[in-house]
Amino acid sequence: YYGASKFDGNKFTSYSAENSPLGSDYVMSIWEDNEKNIWIGTNGYGAYKFVNNEFIKITKFDEFEVSTIWDIYQTKDEKIYFATDNGLIIISDTDTTHYTEKDGLIEIGIGSILEGDDGIIWLGTDKGISRFDGTNFKNYTKNEGLFSDICYFIQFDHKGNIISGTENGIDIIKFSQTGDIESIKHYSKDEGFLGIECNLNAVSKDKNGNFFIGTMDGLNIY
Repeated sequence: YYGASKFDGNKFTSYSAENSPLGSDYVMSIWEDNEKNIWIGTNGYGAYKFVNNEFIKITKFDEFEVSTIWDIYQTKDEKIYFATDNGLIIISDTDTTHYTEKDGLIEIGIGSILEGDDGIIWLGTDKGISRFDGTNFKNYTKNEGLFSDICYFIQFDHKGNIISGTENGIDIIKFSQTGDIESIKHYSKDEGFLGIECNLNAVSKDKNGNFFIGTMDGLNIY
């Protein structure tokens, strides 16, 4: 872990806790917003905004007792969502909002964020999946049919189903428009999914619709 590096096409510039205001060398997430600002999430020192080659500490996170940012995501309505070790934080132009289990979130430790075409936000945790419509949370665990409560990443397949990466393969979950589970297909070792345990947010889709999934024992293509 050596902080963050910027590449301008020719050379790298590295930033660490030793040579910059970046408070931690453990950078867990990075997001470029629509205004070309860079948001950086660390392990242990909260979030930073990189603007005009300067790091700005988001001090509001300290009020929420947040230290680690596992994922960052900008939604269609220009809000910035942060998956943290102490709930969901949403920053808009006018406000910063913090959601925890008291607000209906399934678990305060959130690892991944995904937005659907309908504006619904999906959150992956190690206690299940949360669906957020901007006001209310709806939660899903093994009690609702998931094969695992642990969700290392969430992604949409070409049919709009949720792919949930777990410690034991992946779940393909079909939801209704109201958020009810209609079907679940599980892929594990018996179905040819090798490596079994997925890594945090280690998923990417190519232009042909193939999914590249990183696991503890190599790469799977679905």
